[in-house]
Amino acid sequence: MPQAPLPHSEAQQAQQGQQNRAFQLIRSTQEAGVDIFHFALFPEGESMRAYNRTNPDACFTHFTSPEAWATGSAQAYIGEFLGQIHPDDQPEMISYVQTHLDKCHQGVGLNEIHRFTSSRFRARKTQGNWGWHELRSRIYGHESGLILTEGVMTEITDVMELLLKDSLTQLPNRLATEQQLQRIFDRNPQANLVVINLDVDRFQSINDRFGQVSGDAVLQHLSLIHI
Repeated sequence: MPQAPLPHSEAQQAQQGQQNRAFQLIRSTQEAGVDIFHFALFPEGESMRAYNRTNPDACFTHFTSPEAWATGSAQAYIGEFLGQIHPDDQPEMISYVQTHLDKCHQGVGLNEIHRFTSSRFRARKTQGNWGWHELRSRIYGHESGLILTEGVMTEITDVMELLLKDSLTQLPNRLATEQQLQRIFDRNPQANLVVINLDVDRFQSINDRFGQVSGDAVLQHLSLIHI
């Protein structure tokens, strides 16, 4: 599959020569699964569009299509970004974005820089499967009167699979199950659920008599059973 076009401002597009170190840095980090972004977040209007489309510092993530970044609208970037997030993670990420926007509406003074905040989410990868990402971002006041946002988005799929998946059965582990249950209750505190806990009687005797390899094979076989 061909690589998606690299989103960047018109100013960067005009400076794509070998001497443009900033452009080369952005491309190399994206190839490594890291996105650097910097754009005007608030308020929407001609000043925002001018900054995002022409400022040499403006850059966007690989979730932003050429059509979206060409508008210069943060609303377009955010809408497209949220649309590519896993449905289970969308409520949390919408809340994350809204927190930034609420701070913008409250007012951010010139050169006032907020601390970085972070969140993890799953989003659609170019191959079509879901990948885990970690977002770290902050906002600050700019001399233009705009409020800018900047940060780093890193793909952490391999790390999260180690944290959330049982290496033997490839099933979600206890931590992943607890997180999934928490997301369900966050969306619907009155949800009625039944959790079934299955145990294997005398499993240790299998390991003792036939060896751990046989015990592992039993667990792998049991993991394929659908209730």
